[in-house]
Amino acid sequence: MLFSFSADDYTTEVWSGSHDGIPAKFTDRFDSCARDPGAGAMTVVVSHRERGSLLRLQVHGAPLEHTWRPLALLFVPETGILFAGAGTTAVAIDVNKGRRIWTDGKSDLIWCWLRAGDVMVLVDELELTAYDLHASKLWRTYIEPPHDVRVVGDELHVSADRLGAIRNYHGSFKARKGP
Repeated sequence: MLFSFSADDYTTEVWSGSHDGIPAKFTDRFDSCARDPGAGAMTVVVSHRERGSLLRLQVHGAPLEHTWRPLALLFVPETGILFAGAGTTAVAIDVNKGRRIWTDGKSDLIWCWLRAGDVMVLVDELELTAYDLHASKLWRTYIEPPHDVRVVGDELHVSADRLGAIRNYHGSFKARKGP
């Protein structure tokens, strides 16, 4: 196991490689990068304290183990939704219902997930996209690197060469409303 984290009654584990032998009520997979879909794998397992392993998610393809941003995860215990992203693919999975909610293919590399109150924000190289607790999209905007996005309470504090149509943006806004 590479690492694990817990939130309420849930534990999320991340393993290097494909682990088909780990049992789970729901299994899913995605290719992180269409350019080299056979280059490696990581396995994410989400378990509940009383209900056992709910999800085994296999993430296949480069740039998993050979990049500075291999896998981005955010788990929302209130709704049981796992937001995951690697390479150029992001997914949202309801681990309690055992179903993928959506898949979003990105044109640029995914950097991280952030949580600002009841808003989840996907940060990739050229875009910010916000979702609610149930994985419904709230807004999306262009961002030009270099950029820095930080959460302070329910706000996003952003420094970027460009945010939307604004050049040299240095400011903050409510995460739910967007810029």
